[in-house]
Order: sequence, then structure tokens, then C-alpha cells
Amino acid sequence: MDNLLLRYLRQRAGLSPEQVASVISVDVSAYTSMETGELLISLQHSEILGKMFNMAPEVLHSSSLHLEMIRMAREVNQRQNLTIEMLTALVRQLRPVKKITEKN
Repeated sequence: MDNLLLRYLRQRAGLSPEQVASVISVDVSAYTSMETGELLISLQHSEILGKMFNMAPEVLHSSSLHLEMIRMAREVNQRQNLTIEMLTALVRQLRPVKKITEKN
């Protein structure tokens, strides 16, 4: 899930990912990972980005945290769905055994 706020601010300022990466002293792949939501924006980076884009650093940092929380919630949901599917399959396998036992 992309950090649309960060991308919007960069594009509005007319800057490339390479330029922003250079200012915050990270390589381009690290900055791109911040934009794609794969990497959290640290407090230190949010301070620099906040000054660069005239934005409260807390907003930038919290947007990154919100994306991480959404990613984690999706991961938990996927694991729960997997668990439900596994339990459903197990119950389906056990049902015939139960029916045979009930006949005796």
C-alpha cells in the first residue's frame, strides 16, 4: 500500500525520488520503499521531509505508521483465513469418521 501523501508531496515539489533520497541521505531504493509503504519513515527522516515539504513531521511519520498497521492487519487477516480454511478442511475430513462411529 503506497504512501500517497509522501509521493504527492514529492511530486508537488517537482522532485525526483533520487533528489529526495539524496537530501535525506538514503539510497533511492530505501526512499522508494518509503513511498511504497514497505519501509517506515523514521522520526529523523520525517523531520527532514517535514522541513522539505513544509509539513508537520508528525503527519509524515504517522502516515507511515498507519500504513504499517494496515499491512499488519491484512497479514493477520490472511493468517486467520488460512487457519479457518485449514480447520474447515480438517472438519470435512473428520465428518465421515464421525458418521461411521455413530452407526455402530
